Amino acid sequence: QRSIRLFHCVDVKTIDQPRLFVDGDVVCYQGWQWVVLVAFVLVIFPFPGYLYYWRSKTRDQANPSETHQKINCVLESAYADHAKWWQYIVLYRRLILVMVSTFASSFTRSILMLLLCQVFLITHLRVKPFHNPRGQHLETLSLSLLTVLAALSTFDGTISEVAAPNLLGNEHYTL
Repeated sequence: QRSIRLFHCVDVKTIDQPRLFVDGDVVCYQGWQWVVLVAFVLVIFPFPGYLYYWRSKTRDQANPSETHQKINCVLESAYADHAKWWQYIVLYRRLILVMVSTFASSFTRSILMLLLCQVFLITHLRVKPFHNPRGQHLETLSLSLLTVLAALSTFDGTISEVAAPNLLGNEHYTL
């Protein structure tokens, strides 16, 4: 999440160049940000896909090494046979939530988080990825609580948007 915040830039009314949201002294779109962005796009975002690809290649080996067996156990042991791929969905789900929470504005973030949490909960209930009923119930509870928190946040975000419109002036921040 912290590395993603290195791309959250905002316009400041009194300054021509966008600034980093977490540190207004840092001008955005410098060379180091492009290097981090390339690393993010080539490594971090596709990592669950790389992991799934590696797993699909090692799954068909006649005699997998002990290390491969242990890694596969960590990645897939909690999931039912029809959902051995669910860990990769969980990784992408977290990545998507972090990106939305970092880049979206307050009201948009609230709405998107609510919709995403609902989609994740419904998908979880339909797929039922865990072979253990306790794991299934725990994940359902966790996603339900996230959905409730997102709904409360949406309510709070709506109130603040209506009660104080353009308080800071259309995503422009003043120093």
